[in-house]
Amino acid sequence: MSSYDPTTVEIFYEFLVEDYCLVATGAFYIYDILLTLDVEVEFFWKGPFTGAAALFLTNRYLAFANLILNFFQLMPYRSDKIDCLNIDGIAFSTLRGYALSKNWPLAMLILVLSLVPFGINMADFGFQLSGFVDPVFGCVTTDTESLSISKNCEFHIGLN
Repeated sequence: MSSYDPTTVEIFYEFLVEDYCLVATGAFYIYDILLTLDVEVEFFWKGPFTGAAALFLTNRYLAFANLILNFFQLMPYRSDKIDCLNIDGIAFSTLRGYALSKNWPLAMLILVLSLVPFGINMADFGFQLSGFVDPVFGCVTTDTESLSISKNCEFHIGLN
């Protein structure tokens, strides 16, 4: 029989409770959408499209899209399906910026700012990024970044 560190078991339990809460709140939100769908169709889809209707629909369906994306985090991790550089999202944002403004410098600024997370993530390879398989948490990354650099970065981005 194998034994686990109590701290590891506690962390795993917290992750499990977080996942259960995500599913429960998501189920309540979908239930609310289904309960009020007839009223939404009557007042927002059949009537004139106003700023209030746009605000309501944007708020409602962006939250729903966020919920669906959160459900994807519950799927099993598969490293062969990870897309490090979201080319589709970057291209869409850049083209949308140009379509709305007809301004190429603004579109290029959007492109450059969209590539910043990729550049920051690539900086990890300068610290000999590698990993190992943990029996509880799966793939865990390790690097040679010093603790002082980590603390300095957390301080600057407001995570302390």
